Amino acid sequence: MDRLLSLGGAQPLRSADWELIQNVEKALLKAILTGLLPEETSFIVCGMVLTVNTNVDVTEGWFFDGDEICYVPASSFVAHDEGYGLYLVPDITTSENRTFKDTSTHDVWQLRRYEMTYADSQPSGSIPFNSIPLIGKLTSLILSQITLNSNLLNLYTLSYLTGFGAATGLDGLKLEKNTMGWYMLLGAFNATVTAGKITTLPSGHRPSGDLVAPFFNDSVSPGVLKIKKNGDVYVSGASITATNYISFQYLINFQDPVNWGLPTSGGTAPPEGDA
Repeated sequence: MDRLLSLGGAQPLRSADWELIQNVEKALLKAILTGLLPEETSFIVCGMVLTVNTNVDVTEGWFFDGDEICYVPASSFVAHDEGYGLYLVPDITTSENRTFKDTSTHDVWQLRRYEMTYADSQPSGSIPFNSIPLIGKLTSLILSQITLNSNLLNLYTLSYLTGFGAATGLDGLKLEKNTMGWYMLLGAFNATVTAGKITTLPSGHRPSGDLVAPFFNDSVSPGVLKIKKNGDVYVSGASITATNYISFQYLINFQDPVNWGLPTSGGTAPPEGDA
């Protein structure tokens, strides 16, 4: 980013120095705001809330016009029929008149604003108010992206190994994932054995550390599910008379074993034969 150096020795200043400072400020704001809403060239930064009753009232606010942020004063108009609309019109004035060394006088402040107008046709050079998005739109965009990225989508249907079989229309254990690193293992199975290896996760979709969690086995003491970092999935305490249900969500990048709400004593023992 360009900047004006401040040096000693009675540094001379020129009008171009102030232009440099102003241009850097404008470029910075433009980079930040257009980066937030890259598809928009102008939008309301804050304020400019519209209320329509017998009058059309708009609160004061700040408007980004594609190059800089400008102030918009509050306005109020008597409401007309549907043919009327609100428009933002550039309003550039000068003030603060000063006498220069050469005896000439000049206004040295330029006030760059937008005025709201209410008309039955669009004024030249104006922007229709109803076409301008609010930067708060960014919040809804972020939330929609988070929601989209957090949705779990089906990745694989994993086959059951010997001793276990599907109890519903789903013919295997369902492995789901999202772009945020979350996985879920879902299944409803019948068993002819109470313990053993039930399936194996595919390479690239295995946790970095062994995970242990309970599963429903229609008993006071839940069954125990263990997902090994090599992808092997074991169960212990499976019911052979009732349907067993697995619904386990986990992060793939756990670095250490994690126990999920298992009893500290009693209950079902961890799966065996899984070294």
